[in-house]
Amino acid sequence: MTKFERQRRRLLATIAVLSVILVSLCSAVYAKYVKTDTISGTLNITADIGNISVKEHLYIQNADGSYSQTDTLLPNGSNIGNEYVLIPGVDIPKDPFVVVEKPNDIPVYIFLIINEAPKEDTVTWVMENDWQHIPLSKDHYSGSGWVYVYTGSGTDPAVVTDSMPKIPVLKNNQIIVSQFLLQPDGGKIYTSQTISFTAYMYQVASVDKSGQTDLQHAIDVFLANYNSGT
Repeated sequence: MTKFERQRRRLLATIAVLSVILVSLCSAVYAKYVKTDTISGTLNITADIGNISVKEHLYIQNADGSYSQTDTLLPNGSNIGNEYVLIPGVDIPKDPFVVVEKPNDIPVYIFLIINEAPKEDTVTWVMENDWQHIPLSKDHYSGSGWVYVYTGSGTDPAVVTDSMPKIPVLKNNQIIVSQFLLQPDGGKIYTSQTISFTAYMYQVASVDKSGQTDLQHAIDVFLANYNSGT
């Protein structure tokens, strides 16, 4: 074997060794960049969508049977509102309003239940335009009373994300009293009636909205939450 051939073999061997080293280095570099890492955190669920309440001003009856509004807000420690003595044909002032306090932007629907339906022959009332009556079948609605959803200035249920200090309920803030509370012979056909206003606030996303109108979605949100007792 010539001197040139021996040098050539040593060179090839050196190249082969270098190739292995290079491959090993490349493998080391590749492994470094596919190394995984993990970061974890706590997912806290907030149940605080806000507070909702119904208030009204205290009215004092005057000597002539009329009523005057005071600055006192009811209820003040209980759920008892105004108590009235009715005179046939004399309307009485009543200004219930809903107060919404929102600590965050979680969207909600506002609902209101009035335990009695208006009765033209005794006492009746007209709702503000911001409320829409929801006719519910007893097959789906586990409660009683008339249900309304807040629509705001529109015609569809309003998605509320901000606090609202006062949402009026009754138009002209009054209960309309029929002049026919007493029968012609003086016998009473009307003794007493309790009217209650109960407000509810439910998260918009509590049920799937796919393929529904805004009103139908609001109805499903109400039924899903109210019937479950929430």
